[in-house]
Amino acid sequence: MSERAIHKFDPNRALFEMQYEWGEDFARESGDFISMIGEDDQRFPPSLRTHVEGAPVPPDVVDGIANGAPAPVIEMREQMKAQEEETKWIGMAGDLLAAGHDVAIVTNHTDLPDIAYAQALITTQIARQQAKLDPNFSFSRGVVINGMVEFMEFKLSGSYMSGVQALQLLESDIYFSFPRTPSTERRIAEKARSEDQKDAMLDAVDGHNKAMRRKIMADLYRKNMLLAVAASGTTDEVVHLPDDHDMGTTESGLILPKKQIHMAKAGDGTAKMLTGQTIRGFPNAEVYILPVGLYYERIPSEDPEEPDTFEQVTFKVAAPPMLARNEMSIHYAMSLIADTLTVETNDDTGFFYPEVEAA
Repeated sequence: MSERAIHKFDPNRALFEMQYEWGEDFARESGDFISMIGEDDQRFPPSLRTHVEGAPVPPDVVDGIANGAPAPVIEMREQMKAQEEETKWIGMAGDLLAAGHDVAIVTNHTDLPDIAYAQALITTQIARQQAKLDPNFSFSRGVVINGMVEFMEFKLSGSYMSGVQALQLLESDIYFSFPRTPSTERRIAEKARSEDQKDAMLDAVDGHNKAMRRKIMADLYRKNMLLAVAASGTTDEVVHLPDDHDMGTTESGLILPKKQIHMAKAGDGTAKMLTGQTIRGFPNAEVYILPVGLYYERIPSEDPEEPDTFEQVTFKVAAPPMLARNEMSIHYAMSLIADTLTVETNDDTGFFYPEVEAA
């Protein structure tokens, strides 16, 4: 074998390594909530993957598992149960699933596992409501989540379980994304040794996500699915203004909050996927969006024997299900989430979604 062949650059392998390194950074910031899976562990992923099938347990078992989940899940569940109007909206999503439609839980993105938390809570609520109408009612469940979760294990009920194994209890299908975000592009620029390698890695990211979206669209056409997705693919940016900052007001007279949560714009690929623009030869899918806002602040414990604490835990369905007619439908849903969370969280906290003009 030639020396050139031995050293041939593999962009997919480079992305695989980058995801692991990214996961290590994330785990360090998460206290003892997340640990990394070693390369000699049989659960270590074999390569960069776009999809893994799940083996979901019944929704009532999911509800029991939630009792061992981190504290915000329990509090969010109690908030959801107390919201009468929003509970009706969740029931409408269940009716759509029962009629054979697809429903996408679309959320902002506070933390890596938050989308799975939203999926679990909405799933159990839909199942409770629909069981009264049809004991045989069932639906598929899918989640789009950052592929670095494959390298991680999460603490549940005091012990660790791999991210994939935990998701397989909840989901029929797990779709691994590689978010094309500014932070992704920065990491690729740092890892690549040349412009050619950087371009190859960026092309590989785009190819990975395109293959993932095609798989999702194919599944949506075959199943009535409750799909959970953080539309932006990147976590919300928290900006703290100093106490002595002259906050001023907006043009409408609204006082600017000291803590600003900036939600990233929904990804173009996600918007096209949910509006049926990804696969040629298929009629546009009718996917309904259920916009859900959730937020919490994790306060890492200084004592390894004590769990982390959480502040400003908030969970709120922002609107009844709406048909994803075009990309502006996704942006509208995200702006509703921002408005809802601004109202529901503390007075000194505000959520902002970028203005998007119709094409």
